[in-house]
Amino acid sequence: MPDSHIESKRLVREHGVKILTEIHQSDYLGEGACRGVVGDWIQSYLNAHRFGEKGFLENFRSRAGNLGGSGASQSQLIQDEFGKSDPFVDVPKVGKPEEIVQAVLTGLDKMVSMVVMNHAKGRIVASMDHTLSEIAMMLPKLLPETGFYYVGMCGKFKHALGVYCSPALYQFIDANSCEFELRGDNALRTRQKFQAFLVDYIATFYPEEIGAPIIIFFYPLRKVKVG
Repeated sequence: MPDSHIESKRLVREHGVKILTEIHQSDYLGEGACRGVVGDWIQSYLNAHRFGEKGFLENFRSRAGNLGGSGASQSQLIQDEFGKSDPFVDVPKVGKPEEIVQAVLTGLDKMVSMVVMNHAKGRIVASMDHTLSEIAMMLPKLLPETGFYYVGMCGKFKHALGVYCSPALYQFIDANSCEFELRGDNALRTRQKFQAFLVDYIATFYPEEIGAPIIIFFYPLRKVKVG
């Protein structure tokens, strides 16, 4: 694994991406929280969108940027829950929207339940018939809709990545490095720049896994009324 701090800064310089959160799990954990971090990231953004509450994102970034401290407990707990549960079985309901907001912002157990529940509701858009390198090359086909994508790497090295796609805004997260963002005024040029970023990122961080099979879950954005 390359130096994630050096390579993340290089990617910023060469591709115009912005770092939203520095994570670098190997500085603290070695490995073992990737699925938890990505699941937490997707759920936090979905909650922020659904309920209009930015506190979800602030809390996530506080956790993800502190894997050497309290942030590790949540990410590892979510990771453990993923390991114990089948993502295609029913999971407990978590209550009314206003109850969810309060519980998730203040309690760990409810957040973990929501992440696992959300993962179970993801729509599989690719299942072992595409490879890691194809995420960038076939971005419009594999990740065609606006929303969040959980990308599970299923080769010799088991790992998870997260991607958000919309016409002129892309985000990417890897617990081994950072949460990145790329914005632009032109949808086509922004997508092409993001594809170039992904090609470089994968070749830099996972050169031996470019042919690894992947499974992709999709999560659309939805809003609900609170109260």
